[in-house]
Formats: sequence, structure tokens, C-alpha cells
Amino acid sequence: VKKPVPDNVILPAALKSDAAAAARAAEEAAEAAAAEAEAAAAGAAEAEQAALDAAEARAAKLDKVAEAEAAEAGTADSRKAERKDGEE
Repeated sequence: VKKPVPDNVILPAALKSDAAAAARAAEEAAEAAAAEAEAAAAGAAEAEQAALDAAEARAAKLDKVAEAEAAEAGTADSRKAERKDGEE
């Protein structure tokens, strides 16, 4: 593992400019990585919200189906009761 170069070291101008360019490139790469991470987090949040919306829609659909089945069962029961009353 190389140790970092101390700030008080006298370097030739070419090495200083190369070091500055490398530092700028590293900073730009870090900014790009941060932007990608932020975009990934936003995408994950959107996907999570879409999953929640889909789950709510499924639950609402199941509730409607259950209500319809209950209403149908109630209608069938009332028809049976009417038939029994008519037979008596």
C-alpha cells in the first residue's frame, strides 16, 4: 500500500498538474457515483410505491369480489326463503 504524498513535498510542475488532474477526475467520479446512487434510490422508491399501489388495488379488488359474493349469497338466501314461503 502506497502512502499518500505529504503536502509539503516539492514536486516538479508536471507531477503537480498530473496530481491535480487525478484529484479532479476522482472528484468527478465521486460526484457521478453519488448521482447514480441518488437515481437508484429514487428508482427504488418509485418501484416501492408502485408495489404498494398494486397491493392496494389487489386488496380493493378482493374486497369488491367478497362484497359481490356476499351480496349474491344474500340474494340466493332470500330467494330460497321466498320459495319456502311460496311452498307453504
